[in-house]
Amino acid sequence: MNHDSDMNLPLSDAPAAHLEVAPSELTAASVSGASAQELPMMVWLRGDEDICSDFSLDADAVMQRLGIRRSRLTQISGRELRVGRMRKGRYVSPVFRPEDVEAYLNWTRASASHLKSSGLLHDAAGELMQQSARLSDRFETVPQELQALGEVLQHRIDKIDETTAELLARFDADQVERSAKWQQLEAGLVASDSRLEQSLAEQTSLLESFKSQLDAHQLLLHMITREVGEVAAGALLQKADWQELQQGLLASQEALRLDLGRELRDELVAAIELQGKGAVKTRLASLAASRRIRALSLRDAGAGSGALTGGQSQRSLKLQARAKATGIVRRRSPR
Repeated sequence: MNHDSDMNLPLSDAPAAHLEVAPSELTAASVSGASAQELPMMVWLRGDEDICSDFSLDADAVMQRLGIRRSRLTQISGRELRVGRMRKGRYVSPVFRPEDVEAYLNWTRASASHLKSSGLLHDAAGELMQQSARLSDRFETVPQELQALGEVLQHRIDKIDETTAELLARFDADQVERSAKWQQLEAGLVASDSRLEQSLAEQTSLLESFKSQLDAHQLLLHMITREVGEVAAGALLQKADWQELQQGLLASQEALRLDLGRELRDELVAAIELQGKGAVKTRLASLAASRRIRALSLRDAGAGSGALTGGQSQRSLKLQARAKATGIVRRRSPR
């Protein structure tokens, strides 16, 4: 078929993009009533039309029959090749009629003379021979390349085996080392637990000892506080008595001094008047003796007050002895 005959193809088989009809303009009645010559280049189908059975080829079958890719099929669909659009599930898929595909194939097939066909065949045969030679050369080097590749792969496999063996050895050594460290750690933990238990027992006993000592100290402190209270009360009484005694002694000394002075003066005057100087000396000696006697009486009174102070010191000695018996040493506070 030449180009003149191609121009005489039916209008529906020629490239006519202007024959595309929108879905709103092509109704089901017009599709069902239209003949094969009157169908547009793009037909929208719902699936219940009579001509749906004619569109039996999908896109993959058309690409295989025409020997083209999907991009080329998309380019010619609706322009040079009639296509039907039918909803399948959620998508709208293209469908084709076998007669439209054959008509497009015949329309696009190039025409040539017998001589030109022979030339094309000769050129194709030459190219085929060259390609065969290249493939033959390639196949001759393939075994050598495969052998070299096998050697490389074997070398890599050997390296992998060596690395695996080394890693396994390291892992075993690390496992042994970890086991030893874990055993040491367990032994250390056991020893540490025993030491902690022993220390806890010692601390517990020490706390009990401290508690007993604290109880003893509290008891002794209570006793000391009571004794101190008693001593303080006694000291206050003794201080009052001592002050009263001192006042009495001072009053007695003053009265004695006045009495002795008055008596001495009277006696001296009388002795001088009656007996002279010898009687005066004798009277002075007797007065000195009487003064010594009164001084001794005053010393005995001071000894009584010292006895009171000694009683207080004896009480403090008793407290110190009691503190030593309980194991407590009292420190004397600096004054």
